[in-house]
Amino acid sequence: YTPTRFANGDVINEAGTNEGSCKLFYFAKLHGLTPAQTLALFGDYYWKDVLENPEANSHANIRSFMRHGWAGIAYDGEALQKLDE
Repeated sequence: YTPTRFANGDVINEAGTNEGSCKLFYFAKLHGLTPAQTLALFGDYYWKDVLENPEANSHANIRSFMRHGWAGIAYDGEALQKLDE
């Protein structure tokens, strides 16, 4: 893992911030996951915190990804590298 700046719609994440989201989105992209599969990887942050509180402002990266999907994700470099199988 390399801390990497990334944009998620209108949410800008500087390198070293929101590293869980950085890793998760990059992993999902590397493995060709759908937006629904990607959101499921967030577990209770998505299922409980976000879906059960649609008007809240928490978990900006999840909420932005729900609006913009993969079209909103852009990295300034490679956060993860796939290992040879």
